[in-house]
Amino acid sequence: MTSIIQPDAFIPQAQGVEAAIPIWFKLDWSPEIEQGIYKDWGTYYCRRRRENLGMYYFDKALKLGPADFTTLYRRSQSKRKNALAESALQDSLEAKRILKLLQRDDAPINLEVCDALYEMNQLENSKAELHNNTRLFTGNKIKLFDQRLIVVDENIEDACGPSMTNFIHENEKLIVHLKEVLNKYKDDTRPLWKILKEQEKCDVQSIPEIENEMLSPLEIARRNRAFDVFNQMFIDRSWHDVIFLKHVRKNPNLLLDQCKKSNEFLKTLTFKKYDEIKNFLKMLEARSPMYNIRHQKFTNKKLMDDFREASLNRVQYQTSRNMKTALRSIRYLRQTKNLTKLSSYVEEVMGDYVVKKTNRIMPWKFEFLNEVYNTLALAYVDQYTVPKYFRFAEKNALLRLLRFPMDKSMEAQHFVFGDRTTHQEGIDSVNPALSKSR
Repeated sequence: MTSIIQPDAFIPQAQGVEAAIPIWFKLDWSPEIEQGIYKDWGTYYCRRRRENLGMYYFDKALKLGPADFTTLYRRSQSKRKNALAESALQDSLEAKRILKLLQRDDAPINLEVCDALYEMNQLENSKAELHNNTRLFTGNKIKLFDQRLIVVDENIEDACGPSMTNFIHENEKLIVHLKEVLNKYKDDTRPLWKILKEQEKCDVQSIPEIENEMLSPLEIARRNRAFDVFNQMFIDRSWHDVIFLKHVRKNPNLLLDQCKKSNEFLKTLTFKKYDEIKNFLKMLEARSPMYNIRHQKFTNKKLMDDFREASLNRVQYQTSRNMKTALRSIRYLRQTKNLTKLSSYVEEVMGDYVVKKTNRIMPWKFEFLNEVYNTLALAYVDQYTVPKYFRFAEKNALLRLLRFPMDKSMEAQHFVFGDRTTHQEGIDSVNPALSKSR
């Protein structure tokens, strides 16, 4: 009988470094086969939401040989899932160009170009591209473009319909002001020294000082509130997750400096995901702006204005009750002469609550500020008591009464550059050469 020889007996055992190399790497694959393998791997990982690996293998597939329109099409789809619409448009246009060279037309690739334009918020260009494709194809292929046309037309109607007319009518002055501000930041191709010379700031090429924008607490609170309302309108109850992701990007409990490898990885991950969410929210806002959502909720303008006024009145009444309670507490603390607690309470009320109120919500703001600060000043004045046997006729009596320092020699002397009184005396007499040079 002939003995059965196992196939593994012919394969020599790998030793050392070769043991870590996969066996298929040693095979002499053709570039076409390797390109197909990497393309399939990229598709596999992208379907399982592992976009980094998917992009890596798509890039390797494109480097092995001539650009493949199928690989570009799949990479474009993956990029659109990660809110990289501009890069996805470039891939889809490149795939379309390759098909043109082959004298072919492919409906899914042309549709990918339209979707990329749509996600870049270029609704007009997407609509024009869809109309061109409806003339190019026939049969069932037109249905895909007709369905997209219905969606794009509805979005344009939401953005440019009656809701926009009402919004511009209500905020005409604000729009004009924003336009003037944006015109100041238009790109200027002239050299920097010419721009600064016209502004009479500097006539040489230099780096100007960057002025930091100082925002008032009211403006900071207004922007934070607008950010929250924007998220609540478009993602409903998930807006808490966006706030959490925004703050976790700089959270020292997550990004530990001691963890060298995980720190950079987590920082990159959180910033990337937050940018993706912002891009997707911008897409939603372009398709149905906030003024359109408000217009759909309140089709009757009078009803909407009445609802807004009622809401503001409720907030105003509650603010009035809170202010009266605060004044009673401040007066009580003054009567009890608890100055430490009074100071901290005034700082809390004025620095955190009152400063964020508008004149519409708190029209008596000036009167309230005057009353609070006068009460606090009177509480400080109540500390000063005149001793029974105090003599006002004595020298510096008032300074001693107010506990002001009377010894001027202990005060800090400020040096003024160029002032003769600040020069050290006696140097000229000791060094005549120095006196002559001066």
